[in-house]
Amino acid sequence: MTFLQSILAPLLRPLGFVPVSSANLLTPGPAQDEDDPRLDHQILRHSPTFPLSVLLLTDSYKLSHPFQYPAAKRYPSTVATLSRKARTIIEQAFEKTCDPESMALVPSRLHDFGFRGCTSVEQTIIGGTAHLLNFEGTDNVSAAYFAQYALNDGHFAGVSIPATEHSVMTSFETEKAAMLHMIETFGSSIFAVVMDSLDYGRALRELLPAVAEAKVRAGGWLVVRPDSGDIVAVVMDALNIMSKVFGYTINTRGFKVITGASVIHGDGVTLPAISRLLDAMAEAGFAAQNVAFGMGAGLLQKVNRDELSLATKLCRVVLPSGAAREVMKSPIDAPGKISLPGSFAVRLDPTAAAQGVYLPVTHAREEFTGPEGVDDESLAVEGDLLQVVYDCGPVAVQHETMAATRVRLSRDWAAAAPVPPASSRPELDGHTPDAIVYQTVSPFLRAKARRVRAEQLDRLEAAYTQDA
Repeated sequence: MTFLQSILAPLLRPLGFVPVSSANLLTPGPAQDEDDPRLDHQILRHSPTFPLSVLLLTDSYKLSHPFQYPAAKRYPSTVATLSRKARTIIEQAFEKTCDPESMALVPSRLHDFGFRGCTSVEQTIIGGTAHLLNFEGTDNVSAAYFAQYALNDGHFAGVSIPATEHSVMTSFETEKAAMLHMIETFGSSIFAVVMDSLDYGRALRELLPAVAEAKVRAGGWLVVRPDSGDIVAVVMDALNIMSKVFGYTINTRGFKVITGASVIHGDGVTLPAISRLLDAMAEAGFAAQNVAFGMGAGLLQKVNRDELSLATKLCRVVLPSGAAREVMKSPIDAPGKISLPGSFAVRLDPTAAAQGVYLPVTHAREEFTGPEGVDDESLAVEGDLLQVVYDCGPVAVQHETMAATRVRLSRDWAAAAPVPPASSRPELDGHTPDAIVYQTVSPFLRAKARRVRAEQLDRLEAAYTQDA
């Protein structure tokens, strides 16, 4: 096994990312006996879309704490969520300002520019693949290659276009020469040219008109890229000038669509910046399809565990005597850092499902198995979204292709229940934990958490009293 495979296999397979044909990357070990020093590692898979405060995965170890880190999947989950939120913003703008057939352009509207901002090639693959769950546009070659050949049966998962960077533009004697070279080489297809190497405003006002005839004669699509300045100001400058140079049409919703040209902005792009620009474009009468976005470090590097409050906590221990004790964390001065006790199952809320709303709910396992069946693995919980995919080695699970995961993700995201406001979240004995949302934790489990917390506080009080 290569170093890259050894890193990627345990990280991506539990998320449903690696097909069965790649199962030989990890070799199953024999069943453990009592003296086996290896750890019993079991990861459970969740549906690709889930609201905050729903159980994502569980792991079982003889010694849990040092091995929670290989099981942590927060990085690709956070990148995929950030990317999906961007897609939601863009889709809403398309629905408002573009013709219905233009929705086919949405998968190309957020481009992965993040390769050079990552710490390693391995990170580019993991984060870049997560982005490709939502979009097809990418300059992240490693992620596009991995997604295509390891996850999507050899079919394209990411695409890009010919484009210049500043070193290309400045290597020619003039920017006009660079532009004409791009038009001559790629002008019959779609290509992008960065415009701010020297004087962005002058390039828009003088260079674009100077090459317009050659561009139109070539018949392709020009993408202009400003790479500095305020995103709204520089993009709106480009749209206004390009609409005069190349002309435009008015779509059925009454918005301008520039003929044969558009803009991409990839400098310091954030979700608020995307919203701000799309709002400004709509106000000025331009359709959202006139612009695309590139995200680099903001997509693949500037994310952390706190973005989605992802945490791994101890919930149940089995003592040397064989007795089990359910435990939870509930710091009195930090109610938002509470955890839940016991063993769990995740099922769709039937009332929400009947209304077409996708709402996974975390339950205590004994709600379905009874207290005596919590540890009986033969007792399956009907409708449980958690699925064992790794148990001391890969298990025989048929993983879907990336194309199928994209379809499922889009369906579940569109039907997902909104996170309720803080005012509707439950109190737990005076605590108002931000990490627990009323709708996503079953009433039984909330009551159980209150009981376990009270028992832990009683033991604490008794211990302090005895010591005194």
